[in-house]
Amino acid sequence: MTEDVFLHPGEFHFAAGPARIQTILGSCVAFTMRDPVSGRAAMCHCLLPEMPDNKVSDHTKVDKFRYVDTSLEAMLHEFRIHGVPAARLEIKLFGGANVLTRISKERAIGSLNWQQAKRSMQKLSLALRAHDIGGEAGRRLLFETITGEVFVKRLRTISPSEFVKKGVL
Repeated sequence: MTEDVFLHPGEFHFAAGPARIQTILGSCVAFTMRDPVSGRAAMCHCLLPEMPDNKVSDHTKVDKFRYVDTSLEAMLHEFRIHGVPAARLEIKLFGGANVLTRISKERAIGSLNWQQAKRSMQKLSLALRAHDIGGEAGRRLLFETITGEVFVKRLRTISPSEFVKKGVL
């Protein structure tokens, strides 16, 4: 039986068996990891590039999956617990859209997220198997852990005037 999971920002899911993991990304990024030998797989949904300095001292009170710089190591740790070496993992990266740059050029958090993701991958000597990052449109992801396939649907971009019309701003 296939497990169906929806990830919210800052969440992580590790699947020991078949699962369909879904999420919706704007400026956030998601990593998917899969071990083709054991079938174990995971996905996280990160909001911000780096954990703030004031939270670094006490990791017990912080959700590591909210931050790109701490999520990769936390995911790798989970795989190690299950006997899966990092070298076997198929890793993919998604998201990091600059959905708010049409409103303010100073809110390019999406770019900061995927740039941090690439730095973190390099620091840990990990290679990406695939990626779909950047742009101005959000994405809806569906990760099929059995095959390792990730289906991406681009979401429609919204102009600043549409935000105002709907009372968002």
